[in-house]
Amino acid sequence: MESIKDISFVFNYIIKQIDDGYLKDEFPVIIFDDICKTLDNDILFASTFYNKINELISRDAYFYIVSTQSIVPRIIEKKVFYVELPIMSKDEIRDLLTKKIEEEQTKVLGELTKERVVNALYGLTEEEINNVVKLSIADKDLDDEDVRNINLLKRQIIKKSGLLEFVITEEKMENIGGFKSLKEWIGRKKEIVDRMEEAKRFGVDMPKGIMLFGMPGCGKSLSAKAIANIFGIPLLRLDMGLILGPYVGMSEENMRKAIIQAESISPCVLWIDEIEKALAGVGGSGGSAEVTTRIFGSLLTWMQEKKNMVFVVATSNDLNKMPAEFLRKGRFDEIFFVDFPDEKARREIVEIHLRKRRKDDWKEWLNKIDIEYIIRNTKDYAGSDVEAVISATVEDAFLKNRKYPDPDFIKGFLEDYIPLSESMKEKIKDIKDMCNKFNFKPVEEKEDSNGRKKR
Repeated sequence: MESIKDISFVFNYIIKQIDDGYLKDEFPVIIFDDICKTLDNDILFASTFYNKINELISRDAYFYIVSTQSIVPRIIEKKVFYVELPIMSKDEIRDLLTKKIEEEQTKVLGELTKERVVNALYGLTEEEINNVVKLSIADKDLDDEDVRNINLLKRQIIKKSGLLEFVITEEKMENIGGFKSLKEWIGRKKEIVDRMEEAKRFGVDMPKGIMLFGMPGCGKSLSAKAIANIFGIPLLRLDMGLILGPYVGMSEENMRKAIIQAESISPCVLWIDEIEKALAGVGGSGGSAEVTTRIFGSLLTWMQEKKNMVFVVATSNDLNKMPAEFLRKGRFDEIFFVDFPDEKARREIVEIHLRKRRKDDWKEWLNKIDIEYIIRNTKDYAGSDVEAVISATVEDAFLKNRKYPDPDFIKGFLEDYIPLSESMKEKIKDIKDMCNKFNFKPVEEKEDSNGRKKR
């Protein structure tokens, strides 16, 4: 019924029924299903709809618009009262599950399993929950296999939405050279995540998240993956480019859906990569900037008020484009600065990438590769630069049919190689200036000559 001809016919028919007295003793009600996009994007349709609605209102009639989007079309926003129906709470899901278990005489492997099922079902619609529960208890058992199946279903729902990416990761913090301070900090938070319900009862605030700001190619994205693995919870990646939509209100609606999906998967890690690109233009003028500002406002509000355990990991290479409100205390538990790896960290990175490529004889390679020469000649190299040295060395040995690396190749490679600190010299300077301005916590504490930590 999304054409001017159809909408006019329906309205004219109802108005005639009212005027002819057929509905004299009643308050007529019309329900429109999911027409908000048409109202926002078809001017003629919206204009006809608006005029006809006014005719109905003058005859004491009421109308309801049922929609999956939360943005009220501008043309009718002063005519309507907005009501948002919440998703089912965990208590409601628990009651529904208990009722179904009793009806079907289902065997449950402990209250802990039942609670895991409740957590897994959270975020689904009532219809989806009913269908999944019916399927789960069909075999008269409710066990951890059902929890896995429900999580697989949620993964498919997220994939179909196209707003969030479900990232499968096996990365570990041991795969990152250096980062001692961050590793210790994450270790403390892991204790809270592992004992979440106990921590809540004790009054401990749930971890909110961190921002990793600093040098490109130095392990920020790798850290996001490793954190999810350490916590033992799913990793969702939010691509802000996918949030922006072509229609009025679509971008704000996409952000709302993405937040709901992240909440439904909780506990989880939400990774927002290179967030400065998404928030460029906040506070500016023009249609695009206004949309970005509204999205930013929604994200800020949610980060400040979220109740569920969604640990946000935002990465950034450029805080000059970042709105100041985003850096205030309370948005994140901590903002870490990622610098180029020092000598100790570079040594760890060499070992990590030798173990990765030469699983059986990496120690022999370590003895043959002249690691001291590499460490001395890779000052201000990014982690990805050091990896490039090892990758090229292994490739060279393979092409020369050598069992071990060629020292002359390494020297020649380092003489010709241009690291990020050289190719991006101006940007690197801006990053260091920004770090000095805000005095962020480093991922790797520096030590003075007496072994004392310094910032």
